[in-house]
Amino acid sequence: KGTHGGKKYTETRDFATLAFQWPLISSGGDKEAITLFENALAKRANWAKFPGFTAAVVGHVDGRAFGGTARVAAGGDVSLDIDEKHAVEWVKDQLGSMALHRRAPSPKRARPVLRFADQDDEHPLGRLLTFVGGAMASSYRVRDGEITVVNRAIGPQHMTITVLDNR
Repeated sequence: KGTHGGKKYTETRDFATLAFQWPLISSGGDKEAITLFENALAKRANWAKFPGFTAAVVGHVDGRAFGGTARVAAGGDVSLDIDEKHAVEWVKDQLGSMALHRRAPSPKRARPVLRFADQDDEHPLGRLLTFVGGAMASSYRVRDGEITVVNRAIGPQHMTITVLDNR
Protein backbone atom coordinates (compact mmCIF):
# COMPACT_ATOMS: atom_id res chain seq x y z
CA LYS A 1 0.00 0.00 0.00
CA GLY A 2 1.12 3.52 -0.59
CA THR A 3 0.64 6.80 -2.35
CA HIS A 4 2.34 8.41 -5.30
CA GLY A 5 1.53 11.76 -6.85
CA GLY A 6 -1.49 12.14 -4.61
CA LYS A 7 -2.98 8.79 -5.69
CA LYS A 8 -3.46 5.87 -3.31
CA TYR A 9 -2.24 2.44 -4.35
CA THR A 10 -3.25 -0.83 -2.70
CA GLU A 11 -0.50 -2.89 -4.30
CA THR A 12 3.24 -2.33 -4.39
CA ARG A 13 5.46 -4.29 -6.75
CA ASP A 14 9.20 -4.58 -6.30
CA PHE A 15 11.51 -5.63 -9.11
CA ALA A 16 15.15 -6.63 -9.16
CA THR A 17 17.54 -6.92 -12.06
CA LEU A 18 20.28 -9.50 -12.23
CA ALA A 19 23.03 -9.04 -14.81
CA PHE A 20 25.89 -11.39 -15.67
CA GLN A 21 28.07 -12.33 -18.61
CA TRP A 22 27.19 -15.46 -20.54
CA PRO A 23 28.52 -18.12 -20.67
CA LEU A 24 29.44 -18.28 -17.01
CA ILE A 25 32.23 -20.76 -17.65
CA SER A 26 34.00 -22.09 -20.67
CA SER A 27 31.44 -24.18 -22.52
CA GLY A 28 33.82 -26.35 -24.47
CA GLY A 29 36.32 -29.01 -23.63
CA ASP A 30 40.09 -29.05 -23.98
CA LYS A 31 41.28 -31.60 -26.55
CA GLU A 32 44.41 -32.42 -24.54
CA ALA A 33 42.37 -32.96 -21.35
CA ILE A 34 39.87 -35.17 -23.21
CA THR A 35 42.66 -37.28 -24.72
CA LEU A 36 44.39 -37.63 -21.33
CA PHE A 37 41.14 -38.84 -19.75
CA GLU A 38 40.21 -41.22 -22.59
CA ASN A 39 43.69 -42.78 -22.53
CA ALA A 40 43.39 -43.30 -18.76
CA LEU A 41 39.95 -44.90 -19.21
CA ALA A 42 41.40 -47.24 -21.82
CA LYS A 43 43.92 -48.54 -19.25
CA ARG A 44 41.23 -49.57 -16.74
CA ALA A 45 40.50 -53.24 -16.20
CA ASN A 46 37.18 -54.04 -17.91
CA TRP A 47 34.98 -57.08 -18.22
CA ALA A 48 35.48 -58.24 -21.80
CA LYS A 49 32.43 -60.14 -23.10
CA PHE A 50 30.76 -59.96 -19.68
CA PRO A 51 28.08 -62.70 -19.60
CA GLY A 52 26.22 -61.36 -16.57
CA PHE A 53 25.62 -63.27 -13.36
CA THR A 54 23.06 -64.41 -10.81
CA ALA A 55 23.98 -64.39 -7.13
CA ALA A 56 22.51 -64.81 -3.68
CA VAL A 57 22.57 -61.52 -1.80
CA VAL A 58 22.28 -60.89 1.93
CA GLY A 59 22.93 -57.75 3.90
CA HIS A 60 21.67 -54.94 6.08
CA VAL A 61 20.35 -51.54 5.02
CA ASP A 62 19.35 -49.00 7.66
CA GLY A 63 19.77 -51.69 10.33
CA ARG A 64 17.32 -54.08 8.64
CA ALA A 65 18.36 -57.45 7.21
CA PHE A 66 17.49 -58.54 3.68
CA GLY A 67 18.19 -61.53 1.45
CA GLY A 68 17.33 -62.88 -1.96
CA THR A 69 18.65 -63.14 -5.49
CA ALA A 70 20.26 -60.55 -7.76
CA ARG A 71 20.73 -60.78 -11.51
CA VAL A 72 23.07 -58.55 -13.47
CA ALA A 73 22.51 -58.96 -17.22
CA ALA A 74 25.30 -58.82 -19.80
CA GLY A 75 24.27 -55.25 -20.63
CA GLY A 76 24.40 -54.19 -16.97
CA ASP A 77 20.67 -54.18 -16.16
CA VAL A 78 19.97 -55.26 -12.58
CA SER A 79 16.92 -57.20 -11.38
CA LEU A 80 16.25 -58.29 -7.82
CA ASP A 81 14.08 -60.73 -5.95
CA ILE A 82 14.68 -59.84 -2.30
CA ASP A 83 12.53 -60.13 0.79
CA GLU A 84 12.74 -56.51 2.00
CA LYS A 85 11.55 -53.80 -0.38
CA HIS A 86 13.40 -51.11 1.61
CA ALA A 87 16.69 -52.52 0.30
CA VAL A 88 15.82 -52.67 -3.42
CA GLU A 89 16.95 -49.18 -4.41
CA TRP A 90 20.24 -49.40 -2.51
CA VAL A 91 21.16 -52.88 -3.81
CA LYS A 92 20.25 -51.90 -7.39
CA ASP A 93 22.39 -48.77 -7.12
CA GLN A 94 25.38 -50.72 -5.79
CA LEU A 95 25.24 -53.54 -8.36
CA GLY A 96 24.39 -51.15 -11.20
CA SER A 97 27.37 -48.95 -10.36
CA MET A 98 29.65 -51.98 -10.14
CA ALA A 99 28.54 -53.21 -13.57
CA LEU A 100 28.69 -49.74 -15.15
CA HIS A 101 32.25 -49.08 -13.99
CA ARG A 102 33.57 -52.47 -15.12
CA ARG A 103 31.89 -52.93 -18.49
CA ALA A 104 33.99 -52.36 -21.57
CA PRO A 105 33.26 -48.91 -22.99
CA SER A 106 30.87 -48.71 -25.91
CA PRO A 107 32.41 -47.49 -29.17
CA LYS A 108 29.15 -45.59 -29.79
CA ARG A 109 29.31 -43.39 -26.70
CA ALA A 110 29.91 -39.68 -27.06
CA ARG A 111 33.32 -38.30 -26.21
CA PRO A 112 33.47 -36.71 -22.76
CA VAL A 113 33.77 -32.94 -22.50
CA LEU A 114 36.50 -32.06 -20.02
CA ARG A 115 39.01 -29.34 -19.42
CA PHE A 116 41.98 -28.77 -17.17
CA ALA A 117 40.84 -27.20 -13.90
CA ASP A 118 44.17 -25.50 -13.28
CA GLN A 119 47.68 -25.14 -14.69
CA ASP A 120 49.38 -27.33 -12.04
CA ASP A 121 51.08 -30.14 -13.95
CA GLU A 122 53.29 -31.16 -11.00
CA HIS A 123 50.62 -32.14 -8.45
CA PRO A 124 51.64 -35.48 -6.86
CA LEU A 125 48.28 -37.06 -7.82
CA GLY A 126 48.31 -35.72 -11.38
CA ARG A 127 46.48 -33.22 -13.56
CA LEU A 128 43.07 -32.06 -12.37
CA LEU A 129 40.33 -32.49 -14.98
CA THR A 130 36.73 -31.30 -14.64
CA PHE A 131 33.71 -32.29 -16.67
CA VAL A 132 31.87 -29.51 -18.43
CA GLY A 133 28.26 -29.89 -17.30
CA GLY A 134 26.93 -33.13 -15.90
CA ALA A 135 24.79 -33.90 -12.91
CA MET A 136 27.58 -35.14 -10.63
CA ALA A 137 30.02 -32.22 -10.80
CA SER A 138 32.78 -34.76 -11.44
CA SER A 139 36.48 -34.06 -11.41
CA TYR A 140 39.40 -36.42 -11.86
CA ARG A 141 43.14 -36.47 -11.44
CA VAL A 142 45.26 -38.40 -13.94
CA ARG A 143 48.92 -39.29 -13.32
CA ASP A 144 51.12 -41.42 -15.56
CA GLY A 145 48.14 -42.29 -17.74
CA GLU A 146 46.01 -43.62 -14.85
CA ILE A 147 43.06 -42.16 -12.96
CA THR A 148 44.26 -41.48 -9.40
CA VAL A 149 41.36 -39.44 -7.98
CA VAL A 150 37.61 -39.33 -8.66
CA ASN A 151 35.50 -36.60 -7.03
CA ARG A 152 31.72 -36.72 -7.30
CA ALA A 153 28.79 -34.80 -5.89
CA ILE A 154 25.73 -37.04 -5.70
CA GLY A 155 22.89 -35.04 -4.27
CA PRO A 156 23.94 -33.74 -0.85
CA GLN A 157 26.81 -36.24 -0.62
CA HIS A 158 30.34 -35.67 -1.86
CA MET A 159 32.62 -38.61 -2.53
CA THR A 160 36.33 -38.90 -3.24
CA ILE A 161 38.11 -42.06 -4.37
CA THR A 162 41.90 -41.86 -4.25
CA VAL A 163 44.24 -44.51 -5.69
CA LEU A 164 47.63 -44.25 -4.01
CA ASP A 165 49.23 -47.31 -5.60
CA ASN A 166 48.34 -49.46 -8.59
CA ARG A 167 50.36 -52.56 -9.35
